[in-house]
Amino acid sequence: MPEPALSVVDVDGCELALFDHGGGPGPALVLLHGGGRSAADWRDVARLLVAGGCRVVAFDLRGHGLSGAMGPRWSFDDAVADVDAVAAALGLWRPFVVGHSLGGLLAMRYGGRSPGCPGVMNVDGVGAALPATFPGPAGDRDRVRGFVDSVVASAIGAGGEPDPLGAAVLDFDVFSAMRAVRCPCHFVAATGGDQVSPEMALWRNAVVHEVRRLGIPVSVVDSGHLMPTQAPDALASIIFDWVRPQ
Repeated sequence: MPEPALSVVDVDGCELALFDHGGGPGPALVLLHGGGRSAADWRDVARLLVAGGCRVVAFDLRGHGLSGAMGPRWSFDDAVADVDAVAAALGLWRPFVVGHSLGGLLAMRYGGRSPGCPGVMNVDGVGAALPATFPGPAGDRDRVRGFVDSVVASAIGAGGEPDPLGAAVLDFDVFSAMRAVRCPCHFVAATGGDQVSPEMALWRNAVVHEVRRLGIPVSVVDSGHLMPTQAPDALASIIFDWVRPQ
């Protein structure tokens, strides 16, 4: 498969790097990568979706990959506007939006702001949020809270203050965002990976339980968190079945 066509769109002074994978007359998709990653994570998935006739585009979020710096602030609402700008620049009308990790959080905010969207998919994007309910013993929530707090502290580092993107993620409650989604929604959960701690397993189980409690369909994949690169075939199959007209 040839390399995706690279172009740039300027959004309020920030140049965003767009990767047009092309495709057929099928559903159009915009793919969003995770924090600290880039659109390159989606190459294998995009190849499979294009082979199935989908029209596929990805782009590097602000402050990532070949796109411009994020500046002194980063907000999910600004990123929603970036998705719309990318779709408009490439002539996509009402694309599906699929995001991994940070991109999954953004997909949820997009679904809450764009009722005309045909669907949004969150691929293992939780941020630092805890579900409202935990299946199992009452102490499980405290165990997971301590685990998440330690992960956040490690990510922030000795300075004690997150960068603009980190601050936005820490303030983002994905479950509230899911409740606000105004278009079809799907969640894909990772259930595998190396060295999964008991606390991580509890967190993942609680997340799936909560998403289903909210009435959102869930697919599970035996993969680590980096699902687009670790399990592209399984993920592409889920996406294709989801966007394909029934």
